[in-house]
Amino acid sequence: MDIHPQLNSLLSDLAAADYPDQTTVPSAQAREITDDRAKRFYGPYDEVASVMDITIPGPAGPMAARVYKPEGDGPHPILVYYHGGGWVLGSLDSHDRGVRGLTRASECLSVSVEYRLAPESPLPAAVSDC
Repeated sequence: MDIHPQLNSLLSDLAAADYPDQTTVPSAQAREITDDRAKRFYGPYDEVASVMDITIPGPAGPMAARVYKPEGDGPHPILVYYHGGGWVLGSLDSHDRGVRGLTRASECLSVSVEYRLAPESPLPAAVSDC
């Protein structure tokens, strides 16, 4: 089966980046790899009306969050986004492009939440934050 040229190019670029296997490195290094991949390979940012970093209350103290406002006067529905990463990886930054895209496509006011990650904060910490 043929691979689309754009995907083939992306796969070649990822292979050339020579990232270590994320399952063999400490979680902090795996997070750095995830963030670097997002910055290097996820394409351009979708434009939204505004992006604002805020702090919200959480069960173990303040939590970082990022609010994305779509174009237009509104009112806008609200989308709350919790990034993927198996409760170990991911961040506001690693998923920023994706949330911008969701905000633009859905015309929702989006709130992306930075929850506590394992292993530093074992389950159910992340679930409690969400």
